Amino acid sequence: MDEINRRLGIIFGEDLDEFVAIFRNSKAVITGSFITQCMLGEYWKDSNIKIIVNSDELNEPFDHRQLLRPEFQDAKHKFRNDKKIIKYMFFKYRVVEAMPSNHQCMSNIVFEVNETRIMFETAKQHKYDICKNTYDLDGSIFIYKMNEIFAKRANFQPDCIMHMKYRARGFSFYDICGESVTDYNIWKKLDIDFVKITPYDDRSQEKRLQILSNDRNEYDLHKYVISECWAGNLYIVHGDQIPGSHLVSCFRKRITNACLFKEIYPGVEHLHSFDDNKQTLLVINTFDLLDTIH
Repeated sequence: MDEINRRLGIIFGEDLDEFVAIFRNSKAVITGSFITQCMLGEYWKDSNIKIIVNSDELNEPFDHRQLLRPEFQDAKHKFRNDKKIIKYMFFKYRVVEAMPSNHQCMSNIVFEVNETRIMFETAKQHKYDICKNTYDLDGSIFIYKMNEIFAKRANFQPDCIMHMKYRARGFSFYDICGESVTDYNIWKKLDIDFVKITPYDDRSQEKRLQILSNDRNEYDLHKYVISECWAGNLYIVHGDQIPGSHLVSCFRKRITNACLFKEIYPGVEHLHSFDDNKQTLLVINTFDLLDTIH
């Protein structure tokens, strides 16, 4: 708890006492990876602080553009701490994101406080058990999976982006049966299939990777041949399983989504095929582990 309070003090500075008083009025609780980081003594990039509040408060109808100062300061400019946390955050800080749910109610609101993102939501939405911890700023803290936190083991989730984040943070993973999730068996758990491809001609690997890295290139699959309009035929597809025709190279410099396969096996030629929600990896035949991981 001391480390949590210390970090909150750094984030909120001289406004911490105000924040804590209003926080308690709302009966809010801090949850998520912020508590996990404090327990481990680590700081994770691209991480925020999640706070659970009552749904009625998160969706309280009021004009966010209205002047809220009279609600939080009396005639003598003395701070009033009898209000609720959402209005206070609108009063003090900049909102950076507000996400409605399917029922037009807010599922979360995100504010920025001294370069730290503070997310308010109505329920614990964490995929990883190691982040299902809560702290109410009144001294009551609940730790859901203490042993897993300090062992840095997390329950596996079929989400490539989240898996990459926690893998980079040093976590290992286990499935619903308690078995370890490895770099070899993860692809089946992610429902990602593999298809073997071979070079169409005698261009070098370096040349092919240069083509895959070009931002302007678009790829087409026709009769087992992958081609690019500028570079011509590149690869031959093998096997009975023909992937979808929407092919994407994650080697492109401007690619927005990171690639788990490229992170685990850097430099191995491959393309991504997307057909509805199904993803297939088309991997060069010179990759020695291709027959092992699928």
